[in-house]
Amino acid sequence: MLLKKWLNNRHPCLISYYTNKTEETILDNQQIKKLIFVLSEKKLAGWDGGFIESVQDYFEKYNKLSEKQISTLLKIKEKFSPENAQAREEWEA
Repeated sequence: MLLKKWLNNRHPCLISYYTNKTEETILDNQQIKKLIFVLSEKKLAGWDGGFIESVQDYFEKYNKLSEKQISTLLKIKEKFSPENAQAREEWEA
């Protein structure tokens, strides 16, 4: 609640940063596992696909991820969300 009050009237970049930080800290291992699974099912190519594969291997081995890895997973999730996919299709048309 305090975070929401503090974020009022702040720059959108700050809001996004602190919202993502809060979201990262509340992901437990089960949620991380599900996120990795969902993203790996999308069969992403290029850097994103390689990152997902690497993180999946690391998570299976150590059962944890760094904040930076989680943050990047969340960015990839957002990048390939249905809303952003539709926007990309419209832009490319």
